[in-house]
Amino acid sequence: MARYKNLRSLLRCPATSFPSLPSTSMDALNRRPPGETVGDSGQLCSVCLQRCEKYRRCSICKLVAYCGTECQRAD
Repeated sequence: MARYKNLRSLLRCPATSFPSLPSTSMDALNRRPPGETVGDSGQLCSVCLQRCEKYRRCSICKLVAYCGTECQRAD
């Protein structure tokens, strides 16, 4: 039963549930405001799209970034 615990965790994360379908979180990470260059510092929060100097990644998939706990819970 323990070997399925990790599988259940992966299935809960939207970025890994359906890798062939882009999730809204991944879309937000790939979007850039007009005039933004690739070299700009910081990361965009996948929920509020605000630039974050200190961000947190999803603990399950490590692909999605959040500016804080509130945004992570909202996603």
